Amino acid sequence: MSSYSDTDLLSHFSSLLNVFQNEPLQKQQTIKAWCVAFSGGLDSRVLLHLLITSTSLPVRVIHIHHGISDFADDWENFCRDTVVAYDADIEFISKRVAVDSSGSFEEKARQARYQVFEDLLGENEVLLMGHHLNDQVETFFQRLVRGAGLSGLAGMPKSRPLGKGQLLRPLLEVPRASLLKYAQERELSWVEDESNDSLDYDRNYIRHKIAPSFLSRWPSAFTSIARSLSVARQDSESLSFYRDQWLVVNRSLTELNLAALGELPRTEQLGLLSYWVRKRAGHSMSYDQLTSLLNDVVMSQQDAQAVLRVGAFEFRRYQQALYALSITDTEFDGAWSQEITLQPGQVHIERLPDGSCLRLEPDDQGVVFPENRCLIGYRQGGERFKPVGDHHTRELKKWLQAQGVAPWLRSQIPLLYCNQQLVAVADLAVDQAFLCQSGQMGWKVIWQR
Repeated sequence: MSSYSDTDLLSHFSSLLNVFQNEPLQKQQTIKAWCVAFSGGLDSRVLLHLLITSTSLPVRVIHIHHGISDFADDWENFCRDTVVAYDADIEFISKRVAVDSSGSFEEKARQARYQVFEDLLGENEVLLMGHHLNDQVETFFQRLVRGAGLSGLAGMPKSRPLGKGQLLRPLLEVPRASLLKYAQERELSWVEDESNDSLDYDRNYIRHKIAPSFLSRWPSAFTSIARSLSVARQDSESLSFYRDQWLVVNRSLTELNLAALGELPRTEQLGLLSYWVRKRAGHSMSYDQLTSLLNDVVMSQQDAQAVLRVGAFEFRRYQQALYALSITDTEFDGAWSQEITLQPGQVHIERLPDGSCLRLEPDDQGVVFPENRCLIGYRQGGERFKPVGDHHTRELKKWLQAQGVAPWLRSQIPLLYCNQQLVAVADLAVDQAFLCQSGQMGWKVIWQR
């Protein structure tokens, strides 16, 4: 496995930072600050030293205290002392997280860390993490034995959006041996986590048992694997581009169009399903879960009301669409209501219990609320209104059915009332009696989900 000299590593790091800073992702503005995920271990210790040597931008150091090890307090103190020793204007932040011991501790601890990072990261800030080449290969083996698909086997991305900012792994192509050499030559000190020697954790088993066997047989195996992962990621990103286009063309960004999906070969149906699930639920499904979703839900009869629950999400079919619902969505409480007063000429935004919001903008073709007052609430039963363009007053329940709104969504659509009369069904429909007339100024209703 190739290694970097002391000078080469610093040059590699500085160059990568410069490229990222001049060609940032998503055309963001000038980077305001670098943040470092700092555990105190070898990887993050070298990362911090490289960063401080290479930048003049503000630096924030973030330490996560899991509270699991008997030495956790000592590690926190070490990290703080290390930052103070630089005698520079570096902000040190330590956050304690509680990790449930049930299930996969590794995964839950990872989720807890990333949630803290996401919460702390500001706009145009970049979080640097010390993952290196060995970590990338270990991740590949972990995902391989779990049966991951192409996107999973492609490994960790070098950069991606995170919260309001970006995440960057500048050492992802650097072997651990080069980091160790750099630290020893600079006489850096770091902490050793005793749990890294425990074979109870999958990653440690790969590190101590599988990786040495590979390297003894094929010394450059990690470099070759990393090259394959890079190609796999390029292929995965290219495939994602075309699947994104398919979702847009077939209007499947929120609900998957099953009629369009049914026109594709089964292999591509599974591929698109997997991709759509990741975008909607934020995680991947196993192959067995994916085939169950296709066979038992997607291919079910339209009136079967089939449901598949995976993690914190339920996947349901209604007519020719597939929905991904968070469990909290399915347990929605519709008793909430809020009376508001609108100020003429001003935009009003009302946050709703499910995290969505109603935005009311001044508009001469919108809705009129007498005295600019209205009540926002949800279906209680028996609502009636006369939609614009309709000759008859309709029951809201039957109108929603006719519009093809899924049963579990009907109670979650915000309704706007005035003097106990239904004025608008979110931004889906308006009662004729409350529509702006010529010369009137009213309100345009926008439901932001």
